[in-house]
Amino acid sequence: MEDWVGLLRNLQEVDITVDRLTQTREELSQAVTSKEIQLKEEGLAINNLREKALQMEKDRKTKEEELKHDEEVIKKWEARLKDVKNHREYQVLIREVALAKKDNAVKEDDILKSLEEEEKIKKELKEKEEIHTGLQATYVNEKADALGKIAEIEKEIAQKTVQQKDFRNRLDSLNAGLLKEYDRIKKRRNGLALVGTSKGVCLGCHMNLPPQVVNKIMGNDEIMKCPSCQRILYLNSG
Repeated sequence: MEDWVGLLRNLQEVDITVDRLTQTREELSQAVTSKEIQLKEEGLAINNLREKALQMEKDRKTKEEELKHDEEVIKKWEARLKDVKNHREYQVLIREVALAKKDNAVKEDDILKSLEEEEKIKKELKEKEEIHTGLQATYVNEKADALGKIAEIEKEIAQKTVQQKDFRNRLDSLNAGLLKEYDRIKKRRNGLALVGTSKGVCLGCHMNLPPQVVNKIMGNDEIMKCPSCQRILYLNSG
């Protein structure tokens, strides 16, 4: 008859390895997904900034066209001044020209401020685009590396899964109840259902074991559990 302790230790070792590999695979996959989301969000932010810059440029050019039109109107008014004979009409036209020039001066200042803000946004856009392009290039390499690691991990998991199935089948044939108990404890104890003992101490919870429990473990003819942590016990030869 096969040794249940040896089988259970082998199964637990494989289970722990599979759990560790699975966690590593998920972490790699999540890192790739998180980076994709981050790059996508940054790309959307850059597109929004680009649209803002284009709209600012469009608005500025509209203001410049309006200013140009107003300047043409002022030139026409100034040309009319030479032909005006009526003093009152002349004064009214002079006042209109002065007010229009004052209004245009305000518009010119507004256009200059808009241009400064536009240049600031375009500079920010260029910097963000350069950084984003660099991150995308780095991400391509990082993703390829991560996917390569994931592929290797999946191969190893597949190999370990074959071992898992073999150990479980053999344990099930040997003691189906023990296998079920192992699975139950494993879920409750973070994957560690079987632990050794040393000098009368459970190496799972480090609590002293009753002498009768230690004696039965040494006899290896009965499956014993720690009274404190309820893990399955075996005699640690080391």
